[in-house]
Amino acid sequence: MPELSVVMRGYDRRQVDELVARVEGTLGRAPLAGKPITLKEFGWIEFDIVVRGYDRFEVDGMMRAYRRELAANEGVELPADLDEPDAGLGLILGSADEDTPDTPLFSEIRGEHSFPVRFRGYDRAQVNDLIARIWGTLGRAPLNGVPVTREELNNPRLDVVLRGYDRPTVEVALGRYLRELLERR
Repeated sequence: MPELSVVMRGYDRRQVDELVARVEGTLGRAPLAGKPITLKEFGWIEFDIVVRGYDRFEVDGMMRAYRRELAANEGVELPADLDEPDAGLGLILGSADEDTPDTPLFSEIRGEHSFPVRFRGYDRAQVNDLIARIWGTLGRAPLNGVPVTREELNNPRLDVVLRGYDRPTVEVALGRYLRELLERR
């Protein structure tokens, strides 16, 4: 189960956990909990709003990803508008990559690392810049700036901000890069 933030008023945690268990089981990533869920049934699910529930924005994003996976699992192509987040939320919260220039390198980084955006997470621009420097140090891309050091990867100085990248996911990726850096030296 992905780690979700608990907020003052959010989706009922038990309901979300039960649905996630069913979806993960249907997709074959976990033991099946109950009968497999279909894309049609998935589309009708709604969660109650309770005190101390899961963050609605995070859950909605996760549900969009599950909808795409279930559609692919059933061989169904979703209309493009179902896949896009609510435009109103984008105005309020900003897009996931608004702080990162749209260059081929950053597009490639986003393609390899589709870090989930959380209510509070690592600053997206700082993470993308650090990974660009890591790639330059490893020879995957031109190096712009100072090569990244082992010490810097052991203790990255990344700010925690609203709507940042999921911290545990970023830390796992940085750990993989650290191992790759150590193997090359």
